[in-house]
Amino acid sequence: MKIVVNAISAQTGGIVTYTNNLIEQALAHEIPLLIFVPRDFKELHPIPPGSDIEIRRCHASSYGPVRRFLWEQIFWRREVRRSEADILYSSANYGLLFSPIPQVLMIQGEISFDPFYRKHILPLLSLRERIAAALRRCLSAASARHSDIVVLPSRTAMENVLSYSPSLRTKTIVNWPGVVEGFSQDQPKRPWRNNGELNLFFHSVYYPHKAPHGLVKAAHILRQKGINAFVRLTFEDRDFKNWDLGADDLRILRQPLFADFLKMGRIDHADLPAALSQQDVFVFPSLSETFGFPMVEAMAAAIPVVAADTRINREICGDAALYYEPDDPEELVQRITELDQDPKLRASFADRQRTRVREKYTWTLHFEKLIQDFRNLYAGHPPSAMD
Repeated sequence: MKIVVNAISAQTGGIVTYTNNLIEQALAHEIPLLIFVPRDFKELHPIPPGSDIEIRRCHASSYGPVRRFLWEQIFWRREVRRSEADILYSSANYGLLFSPIPQVLMIQGEISFDPFYRKHILPLLSLRERIAAALRRCLSAASARHSDIVVLPSRTAMENVLSYSPSLRTKTIVNWPGVVEGFSQDQPKRPWRNNGELNLFFHSVYYPHKAPHGLVKAAHILRQKGINAFVRLTFEDRDFKNWDLGADDLRILRQPLFADFLKMGRIDHADLPAALSQQDVFVFPSLSETFGFPMVEAMAAAIPVVAADTRINREICGDAALYYEPDDPEELVQRITELDQDPKLRASFADRQRTRVREKYTWTLHFEKLIQDFRNLYAGHPPSAMD
């Protein structure tokens, strides 16, 4: 069984990490892959001579949306046919319409299927952004209808997609992503509130639904109460330029009121374990997600998690986190204070987090289930159980 992978979108963020992990697992499991990536993609795992894994680079990732769509439906289709592969894995939300070979599609980043997002976030965006979201959602749904298996990263994401397109139910499954084994375990952990400072961390890329303001306001309240709180966000100023609301959000974060305790700037994923080890609390204020992978990384690093009380955050963290009313800085302060005042509570969360990650969110579990579904499809059998 030979698999061809469309990872042409692997330019930045989580899809780059996902693609590198896919290569690493394929090497470990000796699974033949032909994987198409952007021209400047940097693989973290060298391909040994004689391996059944081949990487090909292409220019299409730099094309605009219309040109990219036409390229994929015409020229990419030709590449898939020439590959003589048995399975096409489209790993980034969109796939071929009328694929010449059986197709598995993973929808892991198209948030506009979420009814909450469509009701509460989209109306705040510009007409241009709302039209773009609608087009992405329609193309993703069309890609799903033309796929043999549709993989979602969570039950919440699956329910959101099915509420939009119920006909996909018979071929839609859940396969949780995960961290690589041993993630962050060799990092010495910072003592709680070392040097009298309480470090609050939110690792993400800016989108309008990320809602970081409540975290920064909570830190300001904590400081007024005599707790020397600091906030680290991994947003870059340039991220805000991609959204019409971004300028207002950036202006709030850059107020002089917050300047003494707020630091922003990207952290390379390779440096994330070390960065997590220097935090006291991981706060996840996002209002809408398809998965929320940074929460899993924080749990793997045994950093206490305080998350906005949303359906997806509850699904991912379960009883291994504390929750607060979304966008309520006063309640967020209460949850952080509970952790600050109770060392036993912090220790109990560390144990629950490690267990939850080990049993649900590892890359080996994700990959083995994915390969089993490929094999089922190749053999003409239905996909494996949902999770």
